[in-house]
Amino acid sequence: MNIDKRSEALTMASILLLAVFASPILANDVNEDQCRGAFSASINATPYKPSVTQPDTLWFQGKVILDNQLVHCVSSIVVKPSNGWQQVVSGPQGKVNSTILNTQRKSLNRNPQGDFLLPNRGAKQVDFWIQVPQGKTMHPGNYRADFDFSLLGSKVESVTRSAGLDYVIRPFVRARIEANSSSHVSVSGARVTVDMGNLTKQNRRDLDIVVVSNASVKLELDSLNHGYLVNKSKPSHKIPYTTSLQGQTLGLGSSVFLNTLESNQTRFNMAFQNQAVPGAAAGQYEDEMTISLIAY
Repeated sequence: MNIDKRSEALTMASILLLAVFASPILANDVNEDQCRGAFSASINATPYKPSVTQPDTLWFQGKVILDNQLVHCVSSIVVKPSNGWQQVVSGPQGKVNSTILNTQRKSLNRNPQGDFLLPNRGAKQVDFWIQVPQGKTMHPGNYRADFDFSLLGSKVESVTRSAGLDYVIRPFVRARIEANSSSHVSVSGARVTVDMGNLTKQNRRDLDIVVVSNASVKLELDSLNHGYLVNKSKPSHKIPYTTSLQGQTLGLGSSVFLNTLESNQTRFNMAFQNQAVPGAAAGQYEDEMTISLIAY
């Protein structure tokens, strides 16, 4: 019985020794010739769909593709931005807040020179992201980022590949109407209804237009009834009214240039005031006005 147990123990020991030394033998099998291969780097200039929590952030996806021979030879990919690591994208007004993140959109380590280190864990394709936090609200114009890519590994050749991002930001304007809890003004999406009340008296109704733009903005007015409230039953009966912005009377068909704050919302007060007509005919009066905001 004792002999059988000792034999069993020796057998187990020999198996354990084989397991311990198997991994180094395989790793040492990789030689310099097997680590020769090509790679490519590219960046998609079409931004990825923004997240709900970061609606103004632009995300551009990049990728590095390795030949099969390089998959197990490359530990990291070195990404060197031509603009430096702090702000990798530049545009009409200089460098902008931007960086490179890994495929999970997490921060990357950097080498002593400040270059990003994109880790590789035996993958043929290594993805990364270029993040521009305020990309959608940046000043209009052409934005660019250039990168040099090289491989990090004990037996890989010192080769550099280049890839760039070229993207155009176009002028935009967004706006919303706020009625300040007024019972005379109701807002439903882009449509606003203003109740001017008893037209035999002069009345004023106010609302706010909140504007966000990355460019210069002009405002234009158009009135279906040319600045008159018209009696629905008796169209010949008309009551004039005026529209003002920030206290300045607006003319129909003319443009008003808005002093917007770049990348921030700006609030403008708009007011409507009817002329009092004591002998006005009974009935409902109405007009339809179109307010256009144009970024350029």
